[in-house]
Amino acid sequence: MKNYTRKCIVDQKIYPVSELIRFVYIDKKLVIDKFFDKKIGGRGAYIFADYDKIQQAIQKKLFNRAFKTNISTLAYTNLANEVEILWKKVKNESQM
Repeated sequence: MKNYTRKCIVDQKIYPVSELIRFVYIDKKLVIDKFFDKKIGGRGAYIFADYDKIQQAIQKKLFNRAFKTNISTLAYTNLANEVEILWKKVKNESQM
């Protein structure tokens, strides 16, 4: 079995895909691909699975460069809210 690696858009380091969260830009929305059963098609950007790194990518608008387009502030706001909800959910499940 091959261990695939990708580069994190925040720190530019290479990690195994299993340690990363994939984000996809579809229909003018940023979508988290890690939490779906099937891989979403299209161009993806990867971030190490760390809350602070994800927040840094949102604050610095690093997805603009990764997807080579100008992503709206609304898309970033929606992604920040989605990440907050999912991170709390994962944190609560890990405490049980």
